[in-house]
Amino acid sequence: MSDPNDYNTVSATFDRRYEINPLSGVEEELRNLVAEIGARRVLEVGCGTGRWLKTLAPHVEWIVGLDSSSGMLGRALDRPGPIKLVRGSADSLPFSGSLFDLLFVVNALHHFSDKRGFIERARHLLRPGGALAAIGLDVPSAIGRWVIYDYFPAAIEYDQSRFPPWEEVRSWMGAAGLAVRPLRTVERIRSERRGRAILDDHFIQRHGTSQLMSLTDAQYQAGIDRIQSAIAEAEARGEEALFRSELQLKMAVGRVQG
Repeated sequence: MSDPNDYNTVSATFDRRYEINPLSGVEEELRNLVAEIGARRVLEVGCGTGRWLKTLAPHVEWIVGLDSSSGMLGRALDRPGPIKLVRGSADSLPFSGSLFDLLFVVNALHHFSDKRGFIERARHLLRPGGALAAIGLDVPSAIGRWVIYDYFPAAIEYDQSRFPPWEEVRSWMGAAGLAVRPLRTVERIRSERRGRAILDDHFIQRHGTSQLMSLTDAQYQAGIDRIQSAIAEAEARGEEALFRSELQLKMAVGRVQG
């Protein structure tokens, strides 16, 4: 495995994923949560290029985006609205006191080296009545239903090592003193590619996902070879290979009582 976390190298093309799939379910859930708790001051940790900052900025007093990648933050600078950007680490949040009504993470918790510690630190930054929300992939539901896991098997082992089970995330929230809500599915991502069209799919390119960025060159090429073999075998039968994926994004929410 190589280091998948150098997002400076992919910042210029990162937003391509949102052009393909805008994750409207995630957007709706975040807006609803802001409205429900009356959030005015918001922090996103692992904000990347600022996709979700832009979504929430019109609905809050101010919003802060934190990320460790200068390249990603450079892209986020182009987002309009009352947005502040901070370069920093989730493992050492550069804030103190109860500053925020909402602190959230989208598809980033798995990158944090101290996930439970992050949740504990996040709790101390929330005002009474504030909320912590974590949104991300449900790995078990994707096994056998995702092209990347089907053809790049090293990616499964990698993700199982870095994505904590959602019930564990919820238990960490509870241990940190948050009132934890039931786990919810907030997005279902379905895709279908036929034959050689899969080879042009953005998400199976070398830097299309962190799963593939993590692989060695040999592991990645072996996966591409498996896909090409599946295509060739189907063509030999006079058919088109069918590549289907169905992913679920879950959301865990914990609120500060009072």
